[in-house]
Amino acid sequence: MVLYSPSYDCGFFSDDYIGLDRYQEQGLLGFKNNFNDRFFLPVAYLFQVIELFLFGKNYFFYHLTNILLFALSTNILRICIAESGFFNNPVDKQKVSFLAALIFAVIPYQTETVNWYSSQAYLISVLFTLISAYYLIQHTKKRRWSLTIHFIFLFLAISAKEIALTTPLIFIIYLHKLNMHSRSFLIKYTIYCVVVLSLYFIWRVISLGEIIGGYGQDVHLNVDAKLLSFNFASYLSKFFLYHRYFEEWIRIVVSISVVLIGGFYILKGIIRKRPDHKLNPVIRLLPLFFCFVLSVLPVLNLETSFLHSIQSDRYGYFPSIFFAVIVAILFQKIKLNWYRNTLTFCFLSLNTYLCIKDNIYWKDAGNYRDNYIIGLRSINDKNTLVLNVADNYNGIYIFRNGLNRCLAMNNIKCRPTIAVAQEVLPSQSYDVFRSNRNVFFATKPGVIYSVFSKNKLDEFNVQFQKNNKAEITLRSENLQKVTYFNGREFIDF
Repeated sequence: MVLYSPSYDCGFFSDDYIGLDRYQEQGLLGFKNNFNDRFFLPVAYLFQVIELFLFGKNYFFYHLTNILLFALSTNILRICIAESGFFNNPVDKQKVSFLAALIFAVIPYQTETVNWYSSQAYLISVLFTLISAYYLIQHTKKRRWSLTIHFIFLFLAISAKEIALTTPLIFIIYLHKLNMHSRSFLIKYTIYCVVVLSLYFIWRVISLGEIIGGYGQDVHLNVDAKLLSFNFASYLSKFFLYHRYFEEWIRIVVSISVVLIGGFYILKGIIRKRPDHKLNPVIRLLPLFFCFVLSVLPVLNLETSFLHSIQSDRYGYFPSIFFAVIVAILFQKIKLNWYRNTLTFCFLSLNTYLCIKDNIYWKDAGNYRDNYIIGLRSINDKNTLVLNVADNYNGIYIFRNGLNRCLAMNNIKCRPTIAVAQEVLPSQSYDVFRSNRNVFFATKPGVIYSVFSKNKLDEFNVQFQKNNKAEITLRSENLQKVTYFNGREFIDF
């Protein structure tokens, strides 16, 4: 709660407005046509329709719900690790489970999932996955009905978001490593998993009319080896090297150290050929690392903008579980208490600082959106040309394709023409010059332009130039007034 307090009132962004209007217009009847959406998230849709009925469009309650979902997942993760059966020492069991849950809670990569309403499906899916894991663990302890409940929540997890599609493989690895069940049970369990997945895909095809949906076949079925290798390396760099937070030279030094130290211990463990129960800690972590790989697979073809900004951090929400467990176990393997405690404290402190910092970015993004809306209220002439609107702020989607619905939600009836969108929030210093019907507009380096009002290209023409410059020619005689937003207010010229 404390970590996410800076962003408690950051409000809705981009796709949120589309989703809220969709639920408000269609209600529960929207399930008949999957809410006219190419993504198949029926459980998440149902959850959000109920939220809209209970909370209306009051963001605070949505944010509070997300924090509670996140906190509940964190606690269930702790319980699952403690009861997994992999720790013989009660002290190790409690320390690793508590530390892993704490790391999962404080790492900065969760802010998009928690703060962005449109990412709520990830929270729901992972929560149901963890509940499913809990009941699978209970089944290993011969608890009645636990296996049935396990499969119910597994189905709900997959139906909330596709990130849980590889979860059955992870559970099979767990059962195999636990070594408490016969081969016949593992075969039977695998068959049950196939049945659950079959029911899911049948339901998906009936609702979508196709099996892929989402971003389309070109994205989800892209098996280009170069792309997949780069994306997987991106996830490793994001989690284990904290890619976007450190300078390149630091990442190089850390990555070389990890490879050398990890390679040494792996080679040492292989050469000595110790019994399985005495295997080197790094060797024993390989199944857990393989689970991390499986958790990444459903999102491996998607873009990796998270390397440089908050954008798309939600894709790593499920894999962050295994990252947290791996790191917690590695810390616990350090023999010297003072060194282990110091290192753990520094690691948690760093992550807490980065998490709070990213949550402040969400607050700042909300302020930008509010200032933009307030400024638009003062523009009463629909024939005004607004030069810019930010697509995102440090990777936080602000308007994107939800601007018109955002304006409608805020009762802004006058809709000026907007020329270009900028991929990141521009600086508050601009180079703007107008000569008759031509406007020259430039921002700081790193800003990427794209045409925003494509349906109004007959009113203006945009030519993008080098060095973050754009030349906008006014075609329509109706466009008399030109203004731009500097991050705080609109400036006419």
